[in-house]
Amino acid sequence: MGKNFRKQDDIPRKEVVLIADDDRIMRSLLEYRLRKNGFEVISAMNGLQVLEYMSAQVGAVLLDLHMPGPDGITCLRRIRERFEDVSPIMITASDDISDAVEAMKYGAFDYLVKPVNPQKLVVLVRKALDHRYQTRRLREVEAQLSRAREHEIEIAWKIQKTLLMGRPPRNIPGLHIAQITIPSQKVDGDFLDFFELTEDSLDIVVGDVMGKGIAPALLGAAIKNHFLRVLNRLISRKIPEPANIVSCLHEMMIEQMEAIETFVTLCYARIDLKNSVIRFVDCGHVRTLHYHRITRAVSLLEGVNVPLGLPESEPFRQMAVAFAPGDFFFFYSDGLTEARNPFDELYGETRLISFIEKYGYLTPEELIAGILNDVTHFTRSESFDDDFTCLVAAIEDTN
Repeated sequence: MGKNFRKQDDIPRKEVVLIADDDRIMRSLLEYRLRKNGFEVISAMNGLQVLEYMSAQVGAVLLDLHMPGPDGITCLRRIRERFEDVSPIMITASDDISDAVEAMKYGAFDYLVKPVNPQKLVVLVRKALDHRYQTRRLREVEAQLSRAREHEIEIAWKIQKTLLMGRPPRNIPGLHIAQITIPSQKVDGDFLDFFELTEDSLDIVVGDVMGKGIAPALLGAAIKNHFLRVLNRLISRKIPEPANIVSCLHEMMIEQMEAIETFVTLCYARIDLKNSVIRFVDCGHVRTLHYHRITRAVSLLEGVNVPLGLPESEPFRQMAVAFAPGDFFFFYSDGLTEARNPFDELYGETRLISFIEKYGYLTPEELIAGILNDVTHFTRSESFDDDFTCLVAAIEDTN
């Protein structure tokens, strides 16, 4: 302690020191020695005066352990509560050193034993002042680092949004798309994209790369790029089925995913407006929800395929489900259902389904806003540990 404190010349003159002792002679001796060494001194004879005189201008405090009013320990604790960067020095008689040591557990910087050695007094006060200076500098640096991290997170989120989150089309008659993505404090591998292969259909892919950080985000971006390559290769002959697209992508990327020991869950869905059917390939992703307007009930779109990146002995299987006007499909990331409240309870799929069945009559934008509000109310927080992504694809009723 004290090896890295500032030199005497580095300490601004007239540093303010508050001394407190009910012994008038002791106060006079302390005040004389400190003023002689260039310090400004404020004297207090009891605990009430200590708390009254204490301010942000005071750099060091000397407290008698057993002064009247609030005693030294009480004043110490109150000063530490209000002025965290000030660590008082305790003054004690030779027979109660144990009390002074106990005071250090509450944040005292050190202690002096009566009669106080003048040289030790000055050295210890300078060390306490230097400790305060270093504490303030450390907090300033921590604040700067925190702002830098927030800036980096903001930049990373912008990159992630640009590379991983596609924009929904606005020009498909009979289909109303609404989506929202709330970034977490981390970069991860959630991705979303849209492909218009025909005038009356829309392909939607929602995926999640295992893990957090830059590597999963880059792999997510690579997968989106490979989907485009696959489509360019297959569409030259005819419009490929979702199962063919996913199988081709898996063959193209299986070696890279095995090399970095990761996997990807996703749902690739094609909403066919002409034939009123959705064809989808689900690869271990959270289950897409199908809201039926007529029954006001939700059914689950669930596939049988393993995630991408795991050995697949059988071809990817495609499922087909009919829909009716007024129905909608709800795609989302696990950041929604895995949001936790202060009691460590999950928001969960059951709660999500109940909310959608209750408020399925809302517009897609209103429904998403309502779900976000419900999750925020459940977690009692407006920030999430994982990215919160959801999308509503509503079949418009032309009647």
